[in-house]
Amino acid sequence: MPTTRAITLAALAMLAAAPTLAQDQTMIFDAPLEACRQAPPPGTAWTLAGARPFIEGQAGAGPEYVLVHVVQYNPERPAVREQAWYVYHPSWPDAPGRWQRLLDPAVGDHFSGARVFGTDRAKLLYVHRGVPTLRGAPAAGLAERAGDREVEDQAGRRLIPLSPGPVWIDESFRPLSLLAYKIEVTAKRAQPVQNLADVLSIAGAQAGPGEAGLKLQDRAVPTDLCGTLHFPIRHQPSDVKLSASVEKGGQAVPLGSRTFDNERRYFWDVSFALPLRSREDLSIDTDAATVTARKVEKTDLFAVFNLSPVPFDTKRAQAQMVPRLLYGIPITGKPLQHHLVAVALGLNRVQAFVGFRFDRRQAITIGQEAGVPTATLGGSPAGNKWDRTVVYGINLPVSTVRQLLGGNGQ
Repeated sequence: MPTTRAITLAALAMLAAAPTLAQDQTMIFDAPLEACRQAPPPGTAWTLAGARPFIEGQAGAGPEYVLVHVVQYNPERPAVREQAWYVYHPSWPDAPGRWQRLLDPAVGDHFSGARVFGTDRAKLLYVHRGVPTLRGAPAAGLAERAGDREVEDQAGRRLIPLSPGPVWIDESFRPLSLLAYKIEVTAKRAQPVQNLADVLSIAGAQAGPGEAGLKLQDRAVPTDLCGTLHFPIRHQPSDVKLSASVEKGGQAVPLGSRTFDNERRYFWDVSFALPLRSREDLSIDTDAATVTARKVEKTDLFAVFNLSPVPFDTKRAQAQMVPRLLYGIPITGKPLQHHLVAVALGLNRVQAFVGFRFDRRQAITIGQEAGVPTATLGGSPAGNKWDRTVVYGINLPVSTVRQLLGGNGQ
């Protein structure tokens, strides 16, 4: 006969069994550049409030997440001086109210993070800054005037056309005309399901020479160039990796990459609850002539389900101001004879809880058979068969336990 603990673990294992992950998704987009429609915030160190008008003006208003890549070049040579990645959602700048702060205390930090809270489509806004560019009236009709001749600006820079639009750039930045972004979407398990599995584990080209060039009286100046891509995301949850590259000498030269964690908030999770108050249990002592009952103190570690009235982030360390309901059973011993019901509040890395534990009453029957002392441990024969005790303790998410055990927590 299988034990109660084995049956319980088998049932939990069935819940933790994730379906086969679908095939990953890879997309490669040519990324044409054009002059930004409005001036971006200065530099690459952006803030949510400062970047909002530019992002919405450049990428357009809409409910989608916008992943932003900002690259600052050295204007004297085609080298990346610095770059940054951001993630924007139109609801974040309008969420300073107390209720929103209560539900999502870290809302002000999402912009500079790498979290996308569950989406099946997104935009990529890329901004390449400091590219020496000739545009506007001086560049209008320049291709027709130049024909096959080389074009130089007033400072002697050789210029080449950048499609689309009448934009000419310093020839040394030619690789930007072949800018591309690769987007890789890798499916993964939902975090609560992964946590449940962890609970079970813990429990058990260049142009040639031509005719005389065209000399301009205008000078190419450092300019901000932009572009926007729309792309679908087939898998949720997933990791979305964006990689920027240019082509030089027939080889792809990487500019930078960033992986965004695309996973929604959940109404549930799995954790470990440790009561700070021990319980009394019965044990049987035997020797050659006698059998006696004695009380022992035990401390149980519970595997618990966390249920919340509002969805919460299962990964980022932040305050959780809305209480969670906990229900669980011990990971050792006879789990179905001990139950914990409590509420928890605190950080999502560790919370304090208070509630009740329900323990099956036990009785020891002592007798004799053929002059030999015997004892039987069983349930209470009549009346209330459960003890209810007030308990308090700490609730530890699985990621915290993994870190304590030397694993890789989120």
